[in-house]
Amino acid sequence: DSCTDLGSGWRLPTKVELHLLFEKKDEIGGFVANYYWSTTLYDGWPWIEDFDKYSMTMVSNPNHLHFARAVRSIN
Repeated sequence: DSCTDLGSGWRLPTKVELHLLFEKKDEIGGFVANYYWSTTLYDGWPWIEDFDKYSMTMVSNPNHLHFARAVRSIN
């Protein structure tokens, strides 16, 4: 997958981490006005967040195309 291609430690963010990215999106840069994936599941469905305007929801169809932003933990 794309995160593995980045190297060791890269992964998709949790729901909480994704929201932090949303809050800092202007400082971080490189985001588009679309939905982004998280790894957090609710009833087996992944959570996504709308980076155009704040909106977090469950995916009803996991085959929809959404954006992803990899994160890495720093120890």
